[in-house]
Amino acid sequence: MKELRQVASSDLSLPSDSYVYKLVHTRAGLAAISSDDSLRIFEPSTLHPLPDGIFPSVNESVTCLESFAESAEASPVVVTAGRDGRVRLWDLRLERAALDIASRRSQSFGTLKPC
Repeated sequence: MKELRQVASSDLSLPSDSYVYKLVHTRAGLAAISSDDSLRIFEPSTLHPLPDGIFPSVNESVTCLESFAESAEASPVVVTAGRDGRVRLWDLRLERAALDIASRRSQSFGTLKPC
């Protein structure tokens, strides 16, 4: 069996006592949502956040992150959702939300697609 060894570590510039909910691979790098309700894009090889790669308060109580393409490597867009009843598409090329959809009843989103 091949031995594994750590090659990098990072706190992703998260506040203390924060934790990561989900990671997805995108064309821009790795994307992560965390308990501080942020979206962070970082370089996979160094685990350092990209310049302008921290999006604070993407959703109130963010719960979901998905790449918006069949192939994550081809997509510059990710989707977040949360308990605030909003789904947001983030165009990582524009470094901002490209679309914001709110549910009529502020319905919470626990997942964007079946696992």
